Amino acid sequence: MRWFRSLPQRLLGRPRESTAPPLPSTLPRRPFLIVDSHRQIALTSPCVRIGRAHDNDIVLDDPRVSRHHLELRWQADQARFLAVDLNSSGGTLLNGHPIQQCPLEAGDVLLLSGSIELIYGEQEHADSG
Repeated sequence: MRWFRSLPQRLLGRPRESTAPPLPSTLPRRPFLIVDSHRQIALTSPCVRIGRAHDNDIVLDDPRVSRHHLELRWQADQARFLAVDLNSSGGTLLNGHPIQQCPLEAGDVLLLSGSIELIYGEQEHADSG
């Protein structure tokens, strides 16, 4: 019945509330995604879900993208994100190679269903180095 209690929130298109703690503030760099070649989105949650459905953290309005296409999962032991394809119908490419899951590095390019490009980046904190 948990899905039923969350139904009004999902119908209104509000993002789901994360119960996971935010990324550590002591990171030497701030991870982000560039979407649609111009929109920069800071990655502040340890799990970021991407897809066409309105309950995703990043919503992509493209019919070729699966409703729940990709997750970026923070790997604390490696201090990096892991890109995980959620069995999407169109697949995910990382730097031109199909993946199921793969760690991300600054400059990596994700292509969802051959249509939406996401660029992963990391910005140095102003107070570091």
